[in-house]
Amino acid sequence: MSKQNHFLVFWGAVFGCIVTFIGFIVFARFVPPSSPNSLMADVISFYQSNLFGIRSGMVLMLLGVSFMLPLVSLISSHMHRMEGANPILASTQLISGTVALLALFIPPIIWSIAAFRLDRDPQITMMLHDAGWIFLVFPVAPAIVQNLSIGLAILSDGGSPPIFPRWVGFLNFWVAFLFIPSGLIIYFKTGAFAWNGILAFWVPFGAFTIWLIILLLFMYKSIKAMPDNTPLILTNIKFPINKD
Repeated sequence: MSKQNHFLVFWGAVFGCIVTFIGFIVFARFVPPSSPNSLMADVISFYQSNLFGIRSGMVLMLLGVSFMLPLVSLISSHMHRMEGANPILASTQLISGTVALLALFIPPIIWSIAAFRLDRDPQITMMLHDAGWIFLVFPVAPAIVQNLSIGLAILSDGGSPPIFPRWVGFLNFWVAFLFIPSGLIIYFKTGAFAWNGILAFWVPFGAFTIWLIILLLFMYKSIKAMPDNTPLILTNIKFPINKD
């Protein structure tokens, strides 16, 4: 039954990823992203011309990200198996991955507020539009910590065969590195480091997509090879407590 729970969480996460991408790209049409240097009139016109699509896309994003949340627990479950009795990296991933997903959960709420009343002062809508994009792209630090934790756990896996190939560990390091330019968007409104730039958006977006697909593929393979009694709940993870 536990193996079935793993697959239940896995397919729920796959569903969540697909729904999130459909809401963000197909309905809301936020890809390609607008420029931080866009005129206020152009931003308001974008919301007016696609009001139903933006609202529906945000609903789908919130639904999809909610189904992606258990994926963080599933990743930590695999990392627990890699680390054994002292799964400190699994604990780190569990915390940082949950915080990182907030960067996907909060922007749809902000953009929904922007699309709720278009008869307000256009400057308020513009501010909310900016806030949504900055909240989506800027807070990459938790995601970097998450990827570093996963990479270190994969490279420290002494099992034979290992749960994930070692190159997947190095992939996590590269993805963490490619996320760094997104943390610079508050300094730029144009160019490669703007929130729609190649280094701040397109490269991290592409790296995240590739990382997610590869992780899901190897996770499916790992779950399929599990014995039926493999636990999903991380009952042995203990957070350090200062007793002083």
